[in-house]
Amino acid sequence: IFNYFKKPLVMTSGNVSEEPIAYKEDAAADRLSAIADLFLTHNREIHIRCDDSVVRVFNRKAYPIRRSRGYAPDKLIVDWQFDQHLLACGPEQKNTFALAKNNAVYLSHHIGDMENIEVLNSLIDGVSHFRKIFDIQPKAVAYDLHPDYLSTKYAHEYSQEKGIKGIGIQHHHAHAVSCMVDNKINKPVLSVILDGTGFGSDETIWGGELLLTEYHQYKRLGHFRTALMPGSAAAIKNPWQMGVSYLFQCFGQKLPKLSFLKAIDDEKRKIVLKMLDKKFNSPVTSSCGRLFDGVAAITGLRNTVNYEGQAAVEFEQCIQNTDNSLYEFHLNSEAGKLILDWKPMIRQLVNDVANGIPLNKLSVKFHNGLTNGLLLWVRTAGEKTGIRDVVLSGGVFMNIYLLSRLKKFLEKKGFNVYTHGEVPCNDGGIALGQAVIADAILKKKRNLD
Repeated sequence: IFNYFKKPLVMTSGNVSEEPIAYKEDAAADRLSAIADLFLTHNREIHIRCDDSVVRVFNRKAYPIRRSRGYAPDKLIVDWQFDQHLLACGPEQKNTFALAKNNAVYLSHHIGDMENIEVLNSLIDGVSHFRKIFDIQPKAVAYDLHPDYLSTKYAHEYSQEKGIKGIGIQHHHAHAVSCMVDNKINKPVLSVILDGTGFGSDETIWGGELLLTEYHQYKRLGHFRTALMPGSAAAIKNPWQMGVSYLFQCFGQKLPKLSFLKAIDDEKRKIVLKMLDKKFNSPVTSSCGRLFDGVAAITGLRNTVNYEGQAAVEFEQCIQNTDNSLYEFHLNSEAGKLILDWKPMIRQLVNDVANGIPLNKLSVKFHNGLTNGLLLWVRTAGEKTGIRDVVLSGGVFMNIYLLSRLKKFLEKKGFNVYTHGEVPCNDGGIALGQAVIADAILKKKRNLD
């Protein structure tokens, strides 16, 4: 093929957006004929779909973003002995599942975002395939606490059909334990978990969390100051709505006159402000991912996104000519929790945007300020608990600038910092944490009985 074209070829997955790869010839012809002019086939049959793996470089090593082809289904040897065969169904976004037995976890290839029946069927087929080739018969099934996730609903159906126990696992607890297992540590740690969405035990949307974590339990020590998501899930696809939310919570109905607001239809802006004022269809969130979205919108970087995390990715890419300038995050104490407060940062950011400060400078000051706030957060928790071991997990830590800077600063203050190496920091690593937590909970229960 290369000799025929005599020019570079760009390869991409054979699927329609939001759908799994079409790996059978008839399905490919049916689903891809509108976007593909020709089909190159082979007489060797494909038995299971397996998407591309993706890595970044961190500390001169591969830092996994998506663990799939070339890695899965190779087993992960963990420093934990499973008492029974176990299935972990993973999360909604970037789904992978895991099957576990003895001291091995078989983390699946990338399944995808569980948003339609095709992806759900891909999960079901994958579980069946893994059970067969690894001879695993689960005696318990772990799942995310979010009741509306397709992976959670599948887990409930599976546990009922097989007559086995189902165990709900909090999303950010699973992130933390995934990183702990990735580093073969089993002792109480401080966990900084930053991502876009995770169903909290209080039924709000978490995503900027400081946890005291063990395999079988966790305690929420602190979180980001909460914000409202006007329009709920629509705010994820339209970062300007989060931008308006942060401005509303700092300035009220009279928003600062910023350029990004000029591109928004007046009626839409009024509707969003009314939702915020009445707290209608505006879930409460502590999400760091939504903070990135809102800040990116306020700077004028982009008002809408075409794919998950686009605003945050582009905001990191804006960083040039780094220095130590920063915006301020304050640390407050509310109801026994350490609250990382973004309000001072938003006010300083708005002032800089109004004064025409370049985008690259805005990005540097935000990232540096967030790093400094996280450092203060962890140091305060360390003084209260006496714990010096810290794990960093969650999709926000795909941001290498933030990850490397925070790790360096924490280590300078005497903390032992653990990051991911074998599995992704994002939701692609959740199933590993779910599996170990579920087994640890069952072990603890048996010991108490």
